[in-house]
Amino acid sequence: MPGGVRDAAVLILVVEDDALSRKALACLLRFREHQVHAVASAEDALQAIHNGIMPQTVLIDVDLPGMNGFELAMLLARLRPQARMILVTAAERERFPATLQNLAYLRKPLDVERLLQMLEPRPTSEPEDCTCHQQMPLEGSSPPRPFRPDAQ
Repeated sequence: MPGGVRDAAVLILVVEDDALSRKALACLLRFREHQVHAVASAEDALQAIHNGIMPQTVLIDVDLPGMNGFELAMLLARLRPQARMILVTAAERERFPATLQNLAYLRKPLDVERLLQMLEPRPTSEPEDCTCHQQMPLEGSSPPRPFRPDAQ
């Protein structure tokens, strides 16, 4: 395939309102042979999905204008439950809504190596009813648990 993309079915949707950060992240991911669709808002992300973009992974900036990243993650969990979501934020996990506490996240400024590790394919032995996992437990944290948006 042109550009050396490893699998045409794998797509990362980047949702980042800062144009420079969005372009840099998309460029980095493309350089690492990922397919990327980058948008500036949650609303643009939903429109992309409505238009047929089917991401396997969604990187979501938490502090988006309009619909924030938490709201987008909860909605995407219903619209695209098989997609792996990774929140990107400068905030502490304690700020996350209870329903998103187990979702994977990266702190800003981004640790590029950690991001790339998180994007590695998930094991095929993962349970079918699982919608999202924290890919790399934080030091001293418990193992990842399935994310279910309706679980309190």
